[in-house]
Amino acid sequence: VIPEQTELHEIKQIVYAADFKKDEVMVARKVIDLAHILKATPELLHVHTLYEPYLSNDREVTKHLEEEFKEEGLATKLYLAEGIEEGIEHFVKQHKPDLLIFAMKERGFLERMLHHSVTKHFIQTLTIPMLILPAKEVFNA
Repeated sequence: VIPEQTELHEIKQIVYAADFKKDEVMVARKVIDLAHILKATPELLHVHTLYEPYLSNDREVTKHLEEEFKEEGLATKLYLAEGIEEGIEHFVKQHKPDLLIFAMKERGFLERMLHHSVTKHFIQTLTIPMLILPAKEVFNA
């Protein structure tokens, strides 16, 4: 997705916004591979909201991913924010990534009617290029 207002330039920093609901190793591998092809820096961002329990679990996952990919240069960021959107927006303003990647979960009819899509929110509000990976394909690959 390339929003209309986007000024295109070389991609140097790629950020994957991870929700830690699946095995993030597979997606991180794909992000790192893409970053290496583009000669960019790969980063993984996870926003932990103030209403979620167990921040220590997110810290453990972040540490595991850093160890798993320390040779490939994956940087991980764990942000605390009131909401996911706020955290990602703050990160984007502060770090100005060149490409933001999401893994979008496939939802059924009822879920689509009731669920607020973080990905859809960013497609409508951000002005940087985004890559939306279909989670079904990514996690089943």
